[in-house]
Amino acid sequence: HFVMGLDFSAELMEKAKYNASNAFVDIRFVQRDLRTFSHQRLFDEMICQMPSVRKKEEGANVEKLYQMTFGKVRDLMEVGGIFAVYTKENDLVSRSYNKNRSYLQLKRKIPMIGKHALYIFEVLDTIR
Repeated sequence: HFVMGLDFSAELMEKAKYNASNAFVDIRFVQRDLRTFSHQRLFDEMICQMPSVRKKEEGANVEKLYQMTFGKVRDLMEVGGIFAVYTKENDLVSRSYNKNRSYLQLKRKIPMIGKHALYIFEVLDTIR
């Protein structure tokens, strides 16, 4: 299977490469901003660990990131694909999902440690 890791942070990319190497997992790493990322093939899975709002003044920017990420699903994923989101920002996931229900369906919400949860969405028919 083709596996790709994507992040705009060089520091996080180095940590991910180190972890993948130690786990003997073959991953193609791409340092790029999701906002400008495109790929010739559509993906069947997309897994995101989304940030939390640490300070009240960060709220609007973090919400924009959630909205943008949910919006990119339409361009990057196959119909029937799985979009998984790990976060503790349940309200931001709810708002982002509500704006993108035309092509996403929530399949499961799995409670994790503390307020964190893993949301599993299925990609429905996308209009490209």
